[in-house]
Amino acid sequence: MATYVPNEKVRKCIEEKDLTSLREYIGTIIYTDRAFLHGEFEAAIKYITEDCYLVELFEPFNGYPPLKSKITNIAFSKTDFTEAVYELKNNFCRERIEDIKMIGRIVYGEIQREAEQEEKNKNDTRSPIMKFKDKLLGKQ
Repeated sequence: MATYVPNEKVRKCIEEKDLTSLREYIGTIIYTDRAFLHGEFEAAIKYITEDCYLVELFEPFNGYPPLKSKITNIAFSKTDFTEAVYELKNNFCRERIEDIKMIGRIVYGEIQREAEQEEKNKNDTRSPIMKFKDKLLGKQ
């Protein structure tokens, strides 16, 4: 799991127990890792709730609107993801977080992995022969 280092704004929100601002800040982390591949979101939640003992960060699930993941026969889209994040801002609860994670992994998982691989390949300074050899050996 990723380690989380809070910035000054987050530290101040924690000190003042400004849950509204903390929830807003945590919500923005979602957009930097939409497929939840790196654990920064979870690390931030863990830091705030366990290390700083702000378990009241979470609200109870209000049930409206229903969770996207409970709707059957739906092909999730970027719009569904955006709507789920919006609903989290209105009702910051564990159920909505799980909803967003599921939708994010479905909608953005492959896209994010491919983009990260392309970036990694751009920074790869090995010779073409070494790249080919490593690919054959499954080391990529």
